[in-house]
Amino acid sequence: MTLHSEFPEDFKEETVDRIDKRWAQLNQLTLDYTERCIRYLFITNTGGALAIITYIGAAGVSAANPHHKSALVLFVAGIIYAGLLNVLLLKFTASLTKDWRTDSGDYYSDKIHYDELWALDDARSIDGDKKYYYLGYCAFAFFIVGALTGLWAFFA
Repeated sequence: MTLHSEFPEDFKEETVDRIDKRWAQLNQLTLDYTERCIRYLFITNTGGALAIITYIGAAGVSAANPHHKSALVLFVAGIIYAGLLNVLLLKFTASLTKDWRTDSGDYYSDKIHYDELWALDDARSIDGDKKYYYLGYCAFAFFIVGALTGLWAFFA
């Protein structure tokens, strides 16, 4: 295991470049996950909710049956889950970025070895907590079930 100060100068430049690239990647992940969540899960559920609200507004409240209301509730639940997913992914990627900054600083000040720097990042980057997947799957499921319920409402 080699400390940063023990590497030859040409290899130090390479490690600094690799660390800087990882930093940029983590920052981009934060933006990408946020954008992906907003564009897909939030917008699809919001579109479904707006469609139901528009129908109820145009047809009159008396025309709305329990299926319309159920579909609306499902779409709103999807919006909430998409928002939670967005916040949690943002928090997770921001945490990765913060920890990477700390670890790379520790590496530069010879507190940790080069291999340890990457091992710490690997351990954090492979997040075993499935809550992100479950929230995303639930938001998508709310959209699918809400859409099917909304379609059913027109034939009931």
